[in-house]
Amino acid sequence: SGIEADAPIALANALLEPDVITSLVGRLADVRMAEERDEVVYTLVRLSGVFAPALARALSEVPARSARRNYLDALSSMGRDAVDAAVPMMDDSRWFIVRNGVDILGETGFEDSIARLTPTLSHPDGRVRRATVMAMAKIGGDDAGAQLLPTLDDPVQEVREAAAMALGHLRVMRALRPLLAVLESEKDEEFLLVLLRSLGQLQDPGAVPLIEKRALGGFFTKPSKSVRIAAYRALAAIGTPHARQLVIGAIEDRDPEIAAVARALASQLD
Repeated sequence: SGIEADAPIALANALLEPDVITSLVGRLADVRMAEERDEVVYTLVRLSGVFAPALARALSEVPARSARRNYLDALSSMGRDAVDAAVPMMDDSRWFIVRNGVDILGETGFEDSIARLTPTLSHPDGRVRRATVMAMAKIGGDDAGAQLLPTLDDPVQEVREAAAMALGHLRVMRALRPLLAVLESEKDEEFLLVLLRSLGQLQDPGAVPLIEKRALGGFFTKPSKSVRIAAYRALAAIGTPHARQLVIGAIEDRDPEIAAVARALASQLD
């Protein structure tokens, strides 16, 4: 059924009537088994100049989540043909089409796509801005880190969280002070967990004092268990003598779960 995966390119091109293209794209939307999906993707990638635009159009029809993932996986293997299909989507008036273009650029991973993505960091829809942050994190590089710093001030919390996650993942050292400023004032627990994880990834000793406050709390306030555990994990990752002592001291914590995490972390310290 369909075009054999190993058929010569010339023969495949000769058979590529519009209904064949539609059939193969539709088949990719429906497959669940990895082996069958890989077979279809192999065929599409071999003819990416034709199928990249077709997959981009299919994405614009708001497919089911599983189909969307299959389309993006196929496009990520199509290199510059996928980028060419994504570029026109970036100027579409519909937010979800722009997001699709952003996702394709992130999946293909070309560093020169950062310049194409930069304008969508200020897109009016927060879902597009968040997708752009995640796409830049996938691509990486110094340019991505520099562009992501201002997004820590985005008005939408989900975008700020994605930015903090990306800056830690990319180890953007210039993000230390902005991340610490957010950590000092932030009250949302989920965001605090992201911030602490990112600061642990940066591994900068300058973060230890504020992380210590999140681990121990104050006279009138006590952080949640999840926040305290995240703080101790960050301290262990930074690994200064004082940070190590804080982790070791937590072995005697009254909370048995925190004490168990501290024991595990202490056993991994050099």
